Amino acid sequence: MEDRMLQIAPNERREILIAYRKLLRASSGILKWEDVKQIRKAIELSLDKVGLERSPSGKLSVLHSLEVGRIAVEEIGLGRTSLICALLYEVLRRSGTSVDEIKQQFGEQVANIMDGLIKVFDLYHRNASIQSENFRKLLLTFAQDVRVILIIIADRLQTMRSLDTYTPELQLSISSEVSYLYAPMAHRLGLYTIKSEMEDLVMKYTNRDMYKFIAKKLNETKRARDKYI
Repeated sequence: MEDRMLQIAPNERREILIAYRKLLRASSGILKWEDVKQIRKAIELSLDKVGLERSPSGKLSVLHSLEVGRIAVEEIGLGRTSLICALLYEVLRRSGTSVDEIKQQFGEQVANIMDGLIKVFDLYHRNASIQSENFRKLLLTFAQDVRVILIIIADRLQTMRSLDTYTPELQLSISSEVSYLYAPMAHRLGLYTIKSEMEDLVMKYTNRDMYKFIAKKLNETKRARDKYI
């Protein structure tokens, strides 16, 4: 882990360490010492396999994974198995690592969720249009464990939060996907705060004028609302 970290720019190493500490603080109530070792192993595998690769935002994949893991635990309420899967999601998407390799290192529970994640990932490549009822049904069929969907929701939420650095084309494409698939799923799963944030961010990138108008009006009335409360 240390050797791979040395290949990363000092400012990004600092970001990774801060994200790692935030993740440990967020998950301190659900982790035992053995779990922390598994988390470190997942991060080491991520650094080894995709350490220097970046998301379209320019952010290192491993940093994105750490932030997704924190959302999964802190904002969705998932446990240690799902946390490890969130940390390994980019590994499965971006490298030749197989589910069998994951099973050998992290056990059957983690491998089963990762199998669902890779099936969903493959589904995206085989379907030209995600905005169809058939795609939604296939997605739910492949994701037999609800934790698969919850991890993907955490991934999409983190992506939406960093969408400012994406190209305008990707901003529209990702926003459309989140609006059609993941905001409604978050609502059905009782994740109302996440659903609302997703919808707000979708508006930001698909209807900027309306988003700015609403933000301005809310800001103008903030003092009166605070006084009333």
